[in-house]
Amino acid sequence: MPKRPKPSAPLIIEECSGKSGQAWLIESLHHGLEETPVLKEFYPHLDFDELVAFASSSWKRRKEKYNSFFRFLESSPSVYQIFSEIYSTGFAKLNYNKQISSTQQAKHQKLNPFHGRDLEERLNEVALEAVEKLIHQLQQEPCEYVFDIQYSQRKAMLGMNDYKLRRMPFHNVYPKGIRIVPGYAAEIGRIMSEYPREYHFAVPKEVPSPTPTPTIIIPPPITPPSTKGQINLF
Repeated sequence: MPKRPKPSAPLIIEECSGKSGQAWLIESLHHGLEETPVLKEFYPHLDFDELVAFASSSWKRRKEKYNSFFRFLESSPSVYQIFSEIYSTGFAKLNYNKQISSTQQAKHQKLNPFHGRDLEERLNEVALEAVEKLIHQLQQEPCEYVFDIQYSQRKAMLGMNDYKLRRMPFHNVYPKGIRIVPGYAAEIGRIMSEYPREYHFAVPKEVPSPTPTPTIIIPPPITPPSTKGQINLF
């Protein structure tokens, strides 16, 4: 069974903020992976780029358009329709930020063994239970993430209710802008170190053989016996 490497922190940075250097995509990626852990079961059937685009953009969609996205999920579309909807904007955002250096190109290619082909067939091989879990996790309201130094004040502002408030202890207590992206990248690398490295190509569907046309055998015409030489007694 083929395996791919684990994504390193430097590659994750180039994937999410290589061009812009900004943190918004890598931030959404972290939050998406954190809140939809069932994506671990999808990863053997996805390219790394597909995982990044889906996890980041689905979290952003829940954050900005929760009600409409919930209704979309509630209509019970196929898992392929869900991914297609997310990718309609997710890949544009990813490609806007992604800039893979020559030193990371070989690893990046190994992380994307499917090259985007046969997505529907690959998703159809994911267990139904995992699909149901993903829909359930996507239907939850997104959490609010804060640095450790912000936690107590924000909790007090929420009436001491921190149900949807998440601390980020992997960042420095006093975060500086230049350290935020590397902090996210290291944590994403840690999360994905627990993802399976094996990947599965979709089993091609067998094309049914055409039903053979039955051969109709037409019997030769029956020739009546000759009456030549016979005596008619009547």
